[in-house]
Amino acid sequence: MTPPVHASLLRLAEESGLRVAQDGAAVRFSSVESTLALAPVEGGWALTRTLRDGDPEVEVVSDTVDAPERLVVTTVGAVWRSAQGLPPIVTVRRGEPLAGAEVVKDPVTWWNVRWDGHVARELDSVQAATLVRTLAHDVDTLVASYRDPDGLPAFPATESR
Repeated sequence: MTPPVHASLLRLAEESGLRVAQDGAAVRFSSVESTLALAPVEGGWALTRTLRDGDPEVEVVSDTVDAPERLVVTTVGAVWRSAQGLPPIVTVRRGEPLAGAEVVKDPVTWWNVRWDGHVARELDSVQAATLVRTLAHDVDTLVASYRDPDGLPAFPATESR
C-alpha cells in the first residue's frame, strides 16, 4: 500500500526541485544530497533518510502516516523556502504544540510522542519537538504556512526565529 501523501505536499516538493517518485509501496523525495522515503512497515509507517553514499537511517516509525508525513513537510518546506529566498521556519520554537501530546524519552536515546491514542517512536529530540507542534495542524495548513512569507497560520511570529 502506497502512503496517502497529500497533493499539496507533492506539489511543494516538485516546486522545490526535489524528485518525487513512487518506488513500490514507498514515496521517495530525492535531492542530490539525500532521499527521504515514506513507506509502510509492520504496524504503521516509517520515514527513512538516506544520505548520498550512506546507509538508510530511520527517522520515525509511527502507527499513523500523519507523523512521518508532517516531518516530510518540515524538510520539504525548508527546501522550498530556501529556493524562494525566504527565511527558515524554526519549528521547534514556533507554533503551538498539540494539546495532549506527550513526549517520552525511551531508556536509551530515542524519543516517543504519544497523542490521541497514536504513537511515533525513534525520533531525536528536535524531531519530537517539531512533531508536537506540527500535529496541531493538518498537512495542507502546514504546506500553506511554509508558502507564506511569515509562516502563517501554523507558525505565528510571536516567538523569535
